[in-house]
Amino acid sequence: MLSDSCLLAWDGDLALADRRAMVPVCTAIGVPLVFKILVSQGSFLTEIDSADGPQVVGVTGDFEAGLAKLVAFFDELVWQGLFDPEELHEQTGDFLVSLASQGPPHWVTLEVESAPGVAEAMLAEAEVINETIVETLVTLEQLKRTGDVHQMWQLIGLDSEPPVVRRPHCVTTVCVLSMLAALSAVLASFSRMLLPGSEAYVDDLTRALLLTTVISIIIIGGAVLVMSGSATARGVLAVLAVIRAAVDIIDLMTGRGTAWAFINYALLVICLGVLYSPRANSFFEDATSRRKTELP
Repeated sequence: MLSDSCLLAWDGDLALADRRAMVPVCTAIGVPLVFKILVSQGSFLTEIDSADGPQVVGVTGDFEAGLAKLVAFFDELVWQGLFDPEELHEQTGDFLVSLASQGPPHWVTLEVESAPGVAEAMLAEAEVINETIVETLVTLEQLKRTGDVHQMWQLIGLDSEPPVVRRPHCVTTVCVLSMLAALSAVLASFSRMLLPGSEAYVDDLTRALLLTTVISIIIIGGAVLVMSGSATARGVLAVLAVIRAAVDIIDLMTGRGTAWAFINYALLVICLGVLYSPRANSFFEDATSRRKTELP
């Protein structure tokens, strides 16, 4: 319905609203939800006297009350686990700072098109903002389940291009250690073939080396894909780790293993905890969402 909108912060007499005395806070294509929330408290129609042309009709609300409503909305997003707190803070930081740096002003006006009925429709939306927020939270929950992170950011209107979720350092560490462990397993298997007396078991040792090499290649390839954000590769690594830990435990119970089985089991729990932590989940969800948007 709208081509663009602008938030204006100002003080003064409502009856003498002057566009030249208003400070632009930010602009956007369309009318983002965050704009609607800001002007939703004590909102009313305002005619703005513009020196560049005819009067433009806007919707004005109480700034401090609107800002408190917006902050409460952001808190609700975090409380429901819809957005990572650090990512939301990073994305909203500049926006909130630009608002707070205005004084704070008494009023905030959402400048909209001067076409008949547009401002009235915006005022009607402001008056039912609580219902709009509830509907938005439901939609965000659905988008969260499908992994459409881009659409979630666009829905709340903070930015048309959401920030890239950086890969957590702990995920990188687990992947690098997995690759090193895979390489060391191949070297260990190969070194057994060089031991004195190994000629008698050359067939068994060769099969073991081939099997170890194949598994190691899968682990190394999977670790590389995990670092690029592949959720499928993460699942493959997790399954391989569980199988390895199960084999170690079985060997220990049958008397063929060593106490290292307990250490491997502990490392498994730590690795799975890292790969499926909230920060890691956000990283994989964002990567999956971006790949979906790149598909033709």
